[in-house]
Amino acid sequence: MVVERLSSAEVGELINIGSGEEVSIASLPRSCERPSTRMRGRTCEIVWDTSRPNGTPRKLLDSSRIRALGWAPLTPLAEGLARAYDDYLSGLE
Repeated sequence: MVVERLSSAEVGELINIGSGEEVSIASLPRSCERPSTRMRGRTCEIVWDTSRPNGTPRKLLDSSRIRALGWAPLTPLAEGLARAYDDYLSGLE
């Protein structure tokens, strides 16, 4: 596999794409446990390493520039997670 590196001039302008809704890192794995997004009945234990730093207090993309271009998300996070997981499983078959 050949990987090319692009210069900043070739990349162009970068625009954040996000829902505009803040999602905490703690809530992300919990969203996989909800009945509407349960990952094919699998269960898992969430273990937090409290010896590590928490990171930044807020994790929210500023999506105002892409929204100004008329873009808006169509897939809710929980549905997107479930669809991504199904896609992952289909690649294992």
